[in-house]
Amino acid sequence: MNREEKHAVVKELNETFKDNDNVLLIHFTGVSVADSIELRRKISEVECGYRVVKNRLALRALEDTSLKGLEEHFKGAPTAIAYTGENPVALAKVLKTFFKDHPGMSLGVC
Repeated sequence: MNREEKHAVVKELNETFKDNDNVLLIHFTGVSVADSIELRRKISEVECGYRVVKNRLALRALEDTSLKGLEEHFKGAPTAIAYTGENPVALAKVLKTFFKDHPGMSLGVC
């Protein structure tokens, strides 16, 4: 990923952090790409968003947002974010159901 692409990702993430009232951090280990795609599809079905982000880029994107206090949670392996501005209950239900079958995934402690 070149510098321009990184800048675009940071800008997009910053807008995501600013525009969504509900942002959940997801840590995952031992989860296959197919499982991650399945989770993304299920989250999309309830009109919410899901994205795996590089921690370094996420840290830059947190600047000037109300989520700046989450910096300590972006360490180690890449982190996934699930977000919604409209329907946090539907997002929580999808994640709870998915996590039951995928013990390698968990919400970040906030």
